[in-house]
Amino acid sequence: MDTLIGLAVVVAGFALAMWLFARLAARIRRQGIGTALMGPVEEVWKPSNRRYRIEIEAEAQTYVPIEAPGDRRRPGS
Repeated sequence: MDTLIGLAVVVAGFALAMWLFARLAARIRRQGIGTALMGPVEEVWKPSNRRYRIEIEAEAQTYVPIEAPGDRRRPGS
């Protein structure tokens, strides 16, 4: 009986840890900070990815949304 309770505690702890990691991953994706966290780690294993990450970041900074054909300009904007 003690073994069963111990096993249940271990399984519940593992399930809780996996749930917390899933929530953390969703939050990181939603906020867009994944590259800041994983960038240095990725550079260690794949140094060639640094160039691609820099290009993607530069492209994201230069993105300018264009107006749709039906949009009207507001005065003062």
